[in-house]
Amino acid sequence: MLRYLARSIIIYIALSSTGFSQGAGQPYFEKGYQAYMRNQFPPAEFFFKKAYRKATTSEDKAFILKYLGITQFMKGNKKGSSQAFNNALKLDPTLRIDSEEVLDASVIVFFQEVKISFLQRYKPNNKDLSQVSPDKKKKRKKRKKKNKNRSEKGSDDSWFNIAHLAPFGVPQLYNGQYLLGAFYGGGQVVSAALYIQRLAQISTEKSESASVAADASIADEQKNDFLEKNSDYIGTLESDADTAIISFGLLYTASVIHGMVSAEPAVKRKSEASMRQGGQGKNMYSLISPKYEPSTDLSILPYKSGLAFVINYRY
Repeated sequence: MLRYLARSIIIYIALSSTGFSQGAGQPYFEKGYQAYMRNQFPPAEFFFKKAYRKATTSEDKAFILKYLGITQFMKGNKKGSSQAFNNALKLDPTLRIDSEEVLDASVIVFFQEVKISFLQRYKPNNKDLSQVSPDKKKKRKKRKKKNKNRSEKGSDDSWFNIAHLAPFGVPQLYNGQYLLGAFYGGGQVVSAALYIQRLAQISTEKSESASVAADASIADEQKNDFLEKNSDYIGTLESDADTAIISFGLLYTASVIHGMVSAEPAVKRKSEASMRQGGQGKNMYSLISPKYEPSTDLSILPYKSGLAFVINYRY
């Protein structure tokens, strides 16, 4: 019930925020989706077909055809589903189905088979460059040259950066590993601070020992007893200082090695960033069917005469 309510709210918000107010397709798609979610596939098919006839853009039509194909598959009409998927792919060859959009995962397998078969026959309608004006040719050449320079620049980038040799957790911060950066950086700061503090204490204690040793008014027995105990204390301080500097060195070494080992090539980071920013073109349904990453959303929304806690897990 919560899953159904969450999806319904997403549909309502997405449709109400789009620019599809010029036609009657919005309520038909919404009714079709609600019927689909209730496993009422015949009326869902009916409403999706009506929404398709009212759609005005290729992106919208492709999206509706995708849901029409899903619904027909759930009815057992694989022939009609295959035709709907093919028609959708003709409008948008990058079309995909996410697991969040289906009630039965076998729909995705069927769609992938249809898409593979379609792409084997698919021939983009490329324009003849001879028909392109000289100005456009120059712009295309400049764009290709710019992209080539970017590509070559990216290929020179490697996983190593001078930041990986810096102390205080900088290698992890450079890699985007902020918690580890805080751990290594905090450990090195504490170790360095302790080392400096112990050095200052050692200097002070040695000065006191020298002063006591030079003071003729202090009896030799008391003087020797103080100097012996103070020498032991200075030894403890020196041991603490050695431990602190060794800890700093170990943390620094571990930070540098971990930073280099866990670093990703700059090309890969740029590629993944572009993939996250890419995807299907923005249209009225892009808010309904994004490329989900695992996340859990908790919302408090009005429902009937009260409020409803909506937990939506997206995968």
